[in-house]
Amino acid sequence: MTIRQALVRLRLILGIGLAMLFRQGYADDGSTWRYVVPDSTGSGFASPTVVLPLADQRPEAIKTEPPASGGKRSYALLRYGSPNSPLLPIVVDQRDGEEFDLTIDFSRSGEMADARPIAGSGRARQLEIKSAITYRDRAAEEYPRQVLIRKSASGKSLSVATLGYLAGGVTLGERTIAARRVDGNANGLFADPQDRLWLDMNGDGKFDPFDEQFPFQPVLSLEGQRYAMRSDEAGTRLALDEITGIGKIVVKLETLPESFELKELELSLAARDGSVYSARGSSEPIDVPPGEYATRALSLLLVHRQSEERWYFVFSRYDSPREQDWHAVAAAKEISIDPVGKLDFRLEGAALEQKIPAGSEFRVEPGLYTQDGMLIQRCDEGAADTTDSYSQGRAAEVELMRTDGTVISRHTSGFG
Repeated sequence: MTIRQALVRLRLILGIGLAMLFRQGYADDGSTWRYVVPDSTGSGFASPTVVLPLADQRPEAIKTEPPASGGKRSYALLRYGSPNSPLLPIVVDQRDGEEFDLTIDFSRSGEMADARPIAGSGRARQLEIKSAITYRDRAAEEYPRQVLIRKSASGKSLSVATLGYLAGGVTLGERTIAARRVDGNANGLFADPQDRLWLDMNGDGKFDPFDEQFPFQPVLSLEGQRYAMRSDEAGTRLALDEITGIGKIVVKLETLPESFELKELELSLAARDGSVYSARGSSEPIDVPPGEYATRALSLLLVHRQSEERWYFVFSRYDSPREQDWHAVAAAKEISIDPVGKLDFRLEGAALEQKIPAGSEFRVEPGLYTQDGMLIQRCDEGAADTTDSYSQGRAAEVELMRTDGTVISRHTSGFG
């Protein structure tokens, strides 16, 4: 008798649940893309910051704490890399005046007993953090970045920014144009809608912040012509391909209960050629080059209309899209994508296909997937105003039962 045959019922509880570059790359024109961090004299490329609120309660992601250094202790979690990358645990110990100790678990394991504070004084620390792109079946890709972390005057939050930019060039018609790329949401990657692309269109060796700065978006209009912006998320390549027709994608949450209001949504899409694009919000169509697209990451902030409770969810893809996960977009056509759809709860693990002797233990892992195959990574509840805030993550309670309802085993599984 297999475990799958013995498994009768599983119950998943997710609070309210949704059921209710330092490494070099090469641009397509042959020039080298390199990660540059200018000296303190400045480069003209501002590094946007992300606010990371500090919490008094230790999160479950921190299993053991670093040695106490006196003063008030607070915590934060930073996701630096792809949406499915492990969180970076951060511990802040307040000292006299503006001084504080900043300790980060660079291993992302949550084991911080042997961790020591990062050297520095004042309210800011500059340090190297590796932006991680995580996969299920192979090692993560890591891109070391220089990061500035500053404690607020109130001591209630940190601001985080990726310093510097990617420098390279892109081909536009007969010209090669100097380009710079700036990380706009402090995750060490360069293909998000908050990220910025600078192009020296007039070739004067300077970058005008008004006429030569552009948001990273699927379709870019330059000099009266439209171009498809094609890049991987790490920024190791970038091409602007001229297009004569565009398609449209509308993001709609068809299964969202009426009792909840959608406050924020960000959906990341991957094209067949590996290029990545993002859409923010819903109902408003976004322009994309004709082609096929699959969902790759989704973040949602929902607010209950009566209680005003705020729920934040993150889903992302580990495995390659199945053929049914691809959405075809034709020129001058509009399609609708529901990034959640019918939720799919699965049990995964080698034990499911084996015969297990009576009385022995086995291990399986529950997974909650969207209809397109994205796995839940995070489920937070809180009263904060933005999705960047930290709150205690909710968990899944899983019960294994016999046919008569007797509970064989019970386990709580967290996310992220």
